[in-house]
Amino acid sequence: MSRKTFMIILRIAAIIILAVVLVPKIVDYLNQPEEEETVIGYSSQTVTAVVTGIIEEGEVTLGEVTQPYQIVEVQIEEGEYAGLFYEIQYGTRQIRNEMILLNEGDKLMVTASAMPTGEVSVQFTDFYRTNSLALLLGIFILASVVISGWKGVRSVLGILLSLAVIILIILPGIQEGKDPLMISIFGAFFFMAFSLYLVYGWTVKTHAAVLGSLVALAITGLLAFIFVNHARLTGYGDENMFYISQLTNNNLNVRSLLLAGVLIGTLGVLDDLVISQASAVLSSFATTRN
Repeated sequence: MSRKTFMIILRIAAIIILAVVLVPKIVDYLNQPEEEETVIGYSSQTVTAVVTGIIEEGEVTLGEVTQPYQIVEVQIEEGEYAGLFYEIQYGTRQIRNEMILLNEGDKLMVTASAMPTGEVSVQFTDFYRTNSLALLLGIFILASVVISGWKGVRSVLGILLSLAVIILIILPGIQEGKDPLMISIFGAFFFMAFSLYLVYGWTVKTHAAVLGSLVALAITGLLAFIFVNHARLTGYGDENMFYISQLTNNNLNVRSLLLAGVLIGTLGVLDDLVISQASAVLSSFATTRN
């Protein structure tokens, strides 16, 4: 059997294994029963709106700070009040370190809520950033493909695989009460190994990198588990975690999320480090042997 045929068979087998592992997870994720909505982040009353006109501009003094303000007209794009026009005040109530002025056509996030009197109160919440992030993602993918060719395409697929494993395997496993250390090591190693083989192929260098990543993940997980308990780290670094814990009825194991975060964060270093180290060791071995 030629090497080319072997690689084709190997890739087909990898795709089959990946499908067997992820497809049932995706189906379960899509078919999960609807539960009472738990809102984390923006409230359910936060919707998108477009600035249709600038009504008033000027300066206002809040305490000892003087800053510009605007009163603008917006049209809500979604939700119960979609298509309706409202006025919002921007910069009149809160001190902003860097005042970014609004322009006609800007897309915003606003919170629309009904008052006891029946009137609708619309407040500025944040800027709409989806288009900017999508543009940045497009530039990243284009740069990866232009610079690295098919290897860049495989790298992008590896990133998508990583997100799928985190969302469909690691986080649900922790939420179901499984051992966070083991589920994180398994999930991290799974998409690390698959990504490395996907990008660099079935070579001795990749074998060494995958084995090294497994050992590094195991050591990192063990050290994280020992010192998270020894230092009595709880994961409640700020008030946001208390807020999230309350929203999930205290069913969220925050310490488990801390351990998973340490392991997943380690992958950012291991991804490039293990390949670099494997390449250096194999090059040194080849030079010494010659």
